[in-house]
Amino acid sequence: MANRLIILFFISFLGVESYTQVVYYQETCQCGVTGAGFSTALGNGNGNFSIYIEPGSTIKKALLFGINFGEENIPVVPSNILLNSQIITFDESNSTNLSFSAFDPNDLWDAPFISIHVSDLTTVLDPLVLNYSIQIQPQLGNCSSCQFNCYYLYVLYENTSFLGNTTSYVLLNNTDELYSVHYELSLLNPIQNASAIGFATYFDRLGALFPSDGTSLWLDNGVLHNVGLLKGGDSVNSSWDGAGVKGHFYFQNNSLFGLDDYTPDNVVGGTDGLIDVSSYLHPDGSLKWDLKWENNLNPNGHYNIYNGFIIEHSTPCDTFSVSVPSDTTICRGESLQLNVTGGSQYEWLPATDLSCSNCPNPVFTGDSTQLYTVRIWNNDSCSVVRPVKISVRNQPNFGNINLTPSICGAATGAVSASSIAGNIPTVSFNIDGGVSQSSGAFSSLGAGSHTITIQDGYGCTRDSAVIIGQVNNTIAQFTANPTTGAVPFSVNLTNTSVFADQFSWSLNGANQGSTFTNFTATQTGSYLIELIAWQFDPACADTATLSITAFDSLMVQVPNVITANDDQVNDYFSLTTNLPLKGVITILNRWGEVVYTYNGKFHQGQTALWDGKFEGKNVTEGTYFYAIELNEDPEFPLAIDKSQLPLILEGFVEVRR
Repeated sequence: MANRLIILFFISFLGVESYTQVVYYQETCQCGVTGAGFSTALGNGNGNFSIYIEPGSTIKKALLFGINFGEENIPVVPSNILLNSQIITFDESNSTNLSFSAFDPNDLWDAPFISIHVSDLTTVLDPLVLNYSIQIQPQLGNCSSCQFNCYYLYVLYENTSFLGNTTSYVLLNNTDELYSVHYELSLLNPIQNASAIGFATYFDRLGALFPSDGTSLWLDNGVLHNVGLLKGGDSVNSSWDGAGVKGHFYFQNNSLFGLDDYTPDNVVGGTDGLIDVSSYLHPDGSLKWDLKWENNLNPNGHYNIYNGFIIEHSTPCDTFSVSVPSDTTICRGESLQLNVTGGSQYEWLPATDLSCSNCPNPVFTGDSTQLYTVRIWNNDSCSVVRPVKISVRNQPNFGNINLTPSICGAATGAVSASSIAGNIPTVSFNIDGGVSQSSGAFSSLGAGSHTITIQDGYGCTRDSAVIIGQVNNTIAQFTANPTTGAVPFSVNLTNTSVFADQFSWSLNGANQGSTFTNFTATQTGSYLIELIAWQFDPACADTATLSITAFDSLMVQVPNVITANDDQVNDYFSLTTNLPLKGVITILNRWGEVVYTYNGKFHQGQTALWDGKFEGKNVTEGTYFYAIELNEDPEFPLAIDKSQLPLILEGFVEVRR
């Protein structure tokens, strides 16, 4: 059999003369290649398909592609499929970051936004299993067409004792589709002489029941050739007319084989998307092809979807090993050092956000998720291509953050933070760089600034500065009894402070210690009592003050006997006071006659008044009546209880000789 080359299409066709494919994966190995797919063109359903693996082979690479039909800027809703009862989940985590929009010229149907996802099954696929059942679980999306469907299994199987060197390429679409799209692949590894080229399609939504809903394949070998019209669903994918055409094949030892109803000839047609294109290699050594709608106007308002390609051919290239970074998730704002080994030359595509694009170790500094492909050349013209996906995660977001203030002087504050539903689990929290915990609740915090950090399952963090307020529950208070009085008098103090257990008393600025219950006022004036109370820290103290007023007690002495005999002893009726006063004194005899009267000042001490005479003559010995009224002298204000005034004194005095 002649040497032949196979190309399996996994890519969509965009505008005319636009190069839309991404070489997602390229490998040279002593291996064969097989592939098959399934779709109901709906978000659910089940069926069966088969692949071929040469007995005695091992799995070199196994990739299961899934296509999500959704709307732009609406998150992908995860979906599970069962592949021979094994659960495989498709979601944002296994997106290739390649996407495109299908084109609806009449806008009768909403053009879907399509993202390509891939699950690596290399380590789990059994090379002895060739028949697969697939069940697409019913899906619930947040838009009417959000769903995963259109799956394709691509397998490289290695057998160094039986299989020759083969180069395989996987190409994926990355540009919005129009009704006529151009593709080409120029960086082919050397092809073994006389090798054939095979070509297989992986399409969706090509209906046979709708008029003019097919797609024509045109190959360019210097002249454009229309090699057939594709439409309808193949024998595996016939449950719905729009399930499209998926190339079912295997290739090994330079030979292309069709599976199911696919034939490896040099034309396509209907549901047969496998073609030998050995006569269509372009003179410049590249492969060039176009896809065109059957009717550019597409009056039915439908769209045709082309997802990707794979290319296989025999090659004289030697196999060589390379090492590339695994898909990595980093946090926004971080950089990532990449490193590739095993080659002599390198090319990174796209060059965006890389420190270099032709070196083995560029530094990534982007702020959004990016799929890179790195082409690695051996010492000859042979190369391999590896995908490297760098997922850039936004920092997680806090939900509610509730604060509880701290009691002044103590660490009794608290923070309770929550995580929004969109954060990647498992979310953890820490405060002030402390130990992480699953709960966002922190207690025993002092007043002031704190930093609470939330971390998601990828290690991405976000900080939030919070300020714990402070409350002072301490109230310093006390009572004094009495608060006024005539000296000397005793004052009793009762401490009624709340939320306090430490105290400092002072009296007129003199410290009285922590316990102060009474004192005696011995001098007139004001006594300032101060109580400072606190619970944890003197800096959080409260202060209470109270003033006690002490005044003099008015004391008046009146004699009850005078000896008016001029012996200089007790010769006068005198008034003795401890304060200066003003007043009136009247002295009467037993018959009620006034024998003495005085209206004037009384000095502090003794004031001599009546000498026992009336009109210059000694009065008769005997008992005399006196009436005294005392008041404050305006010239000498008194610090006394004014309720004592006027002071009325009445009594008798005996006159002796």
